[in-house]
Amino acid sequence: MSSAWAWVLRVLVVAAVLPWVAVSPAWADRVMLKDGRVIEGKATLDKKAGKVHVERAGATMSFDLAQVLQIVEEETGFDACVVPLQGGFNHLQTAKEMEDTLKAAIAEKPRLIVYEINSPGGRIDVARAMVRLNLQVPKEIKTIAYVTGNHRGAHSAAAYFSTSCDLILMAPGQAIGAAVAFQPTTDGPKAVSEKFQSAWRAEIRATAEAKGHPSAVALAMVDLTGVAEIKLGGEQRFVSARSLKTLAARAKSTKVSFELVRVICEPGQVLTLTSKEAVKAHLARAVVEDLAGILRHYKIDPKRVKRYDDPIVSAGKAYRRAKQTLEKDTKELQDLFAQIQREDPRAKQYMIRPLPRRERDHDPPQRPRDLLGEAQVREAAQGPPPALVRTHAEVVEVLGGQQGPPQRPEGHGGAGVERDPRVRSQAVLPVEG
Repeated sequence: MSSAWAWVLRVLVVAAVLPWVAVSPAWADRVMLKDGRVIEGKATLDKKAGKVHVERAGATMSFDLAQVLQIVEEETGFDACVVPLQGGFNHLQTAKEMEDTLKAAIAEKPRLIVYEINSPGGRIDVARAMVRLNLQVPKEIKTIAYVTGNHRGAHSAAAYFSTSCDLILMAPGQAIGAAVAFQPTTDGPKAVSEKFQSAWRAEIRATAEAKGHPSAVALAMVDLTGVAEIKLGGEQRFVSARSLKTLAARAKSTKVSFELVRVICEPGQVLTLTSKEAVKAHLARAVVEDLAGILRHYKIDPKRVKRYDDPIVSAGKAYRRAKQTLEKDTKELQDLFAQIQREDPRAKQYMIRPLPRRERDHDPPQRPRDLLGEAQVREAAQGPPPALVRTHAEVVEVLGGQQGPPQRPEGHGGAGVERDPRVRSQAVLPVEG
């Protein structure tokens, strides 16, 4: 063989072998063949074709099952992931932090995701977003709501989130329930509309049913229908306490046995259950002393448990950072107006209105500069309607003699600030005319 052909053959051999001599990935399985070879890579068993496929570095090799002695799967990730939820569901950012946490946890392919819930509740829209994320967890991973902590339970929106888990476990001395929706106002809590309440009732029933929890018990936490335990035809059921007479009459007409076992919550009351009561009502599966007890039950080594940062705490930190940014930008704007006043106190005047109260002022602002408030312009004498100054760039345009922001038409909502004799005490800042 000529040296040229030998060189070509050597290149082809190297090209074929190179993917298999690359560094083994962390997730590599080991396929042990009967001829003594050990192939590392991502192994896939195809029983229908009688093959084992091994993927590595973008290349795939296939072997007959008759050639394979043993397949050793690589242990990767963690057997359990723990996600603390300590505090109120007050920020929409909590759902974003939750999404990032769940993506990381699911990537570990654990057997369990345990939420340590210790919450007085919070906003329904935040809880709803978190519930939707939790319902998207693959079915192969069991989700557990473990109610524990110094808030003494999962209340309100936290109770709703708990029903989205496959299993509810509770530490001794905890409580769950009290999830009636209301609208917070400056004058105190205000009842929501029946339209919203109807959707809220259906949502919590559907979530409980999807995870095998008694929907009547979950409904009694958000509505005033009450709940009772009965035996209908010898079968245990939980039903609305308001429907007892109707059910008894129907059972009598159809000659089916009916027995009222107990009324758990009277109509007109909101259901909240202790740890033992929740187990008795089949909402919680068991009372467990601590997280270690859960791990022992599922035979999980504590070394193979990964704990994540609390999404609620992370959202709170994000809110505080956004607030600091907002305060910094506001200070810069005020300093700029003060500079304008010092340089040329003539002709036009600027006055800053107080920042309008946001409907949910506890949300972290998405674009801090959009929330700096409105600065309104008015001529010292008769002049055009006021213009809005929103950014530093627009202020510079006014100072540079260029055309400023677009003029507002007469009658435009929120336009104009009347001249006030106390204007000097209201941070009125002049600019060049």
